[in-house]
Amino acid sequence: MKEKQTLIQNLTFMALMASINTVFCLVALFFPLASLFLTLALPMASVLVVLTCKEKYYPIYAVASLGLCLLVTLNGLETTLFYLIPALISGFVFGFFIKRKLFAGFVVLGVAWVQLGLTYGTILLIRGIFETDMILVFSTLLNLSSSPFGAVIMPSFFFVIALAQTAFSFIMIQSEIKKLGFEIQNEEPRPWIFPIVALATLPLIVGFAFFLPSVSYLLLSVLIYFSLLALFAVWHHKTQKWLIVGGICELLTLFLFAALFDWTPSPLSLLLIGLFFLPIDVLAFLTFCLKRPTKTIK
Repeated sequence: MKEKQTLIQNLTFMALMASINTVFCLVALFFPLASLFLTLALPMASVLVVLTCKEKYYPIYAVASLGLCLLVTLNGLETTLFYLIPALISGFVFGFFIKRKLFAGFVVLGVAWVQLGLTYGTILLIRGIFETDMILVFSTLLNLSSSPFGAVIMPSFFFVIALAQTAFSFIMIQSEIKKLGFEIQNEEPRPWIFPIVALATLPLIVGFAFFLPSVSYLLLSVLIYFSLLALFAVWHHKTQKWLIVGGICELLTLFLFAALFDWTPSPLSLLLIGLFFLPIDVLAFLTFCLKRPTKTIK
């Protein structure tokens, strides 16, 4: 794969990616459950267009994809709009971030937030035009319409789907990016910000839990994401003492989780999952603050 130079090369490649988008939209229309997995690859077509074609031609690709998909899915226009519009825009943002050499972890998170905002914007558009509640559709599809967790976890569900879409696209094109002349920033020069951001979300999770639990669950996803980044960043500095202390803290956290779970109201009980990531964040923060040459475990 290489960058397209001529108009014909650009148009040909964009036509191929538009055809792929059409196939995915058809699958989403006739096999709703399978679409949850197949559409993980949907933004990838847009990413490839941004990276291999000239950006000035992207509006042509977006209009062509949208028009072609709407034409072949006349019986389910709301489904096409729900999947395609966020994929087209977030795919462009993904390629734009890659070209600007941003840290890979921030690229994935930033595109996921863009995707989430576009998803809810599309939901409002579909509700206004077609009077179809896509949130209810997915709640029913996941058998959560009667569950106390159904309403509060849907934003997190869409956010996780957006993260999965972005991560899948990143993994699939990672080997091709260098061939196109772009570099991926896989290491953040200031890794100490990961545990700080994760710990900073904790009071927000607790605060929103009392009047807007759906936001708390969404923030829990952010806490977990930055906690994992912190763990990956600090893993190179692990020592035997670090592992022992971390293991003991996680064991104590397990007992704390069990003790608090029965006392926490049902829609909020799963927020306690965040407790398991607090020892990681605290130990990572202390490691970065007190880092000194030590013998690490290979």
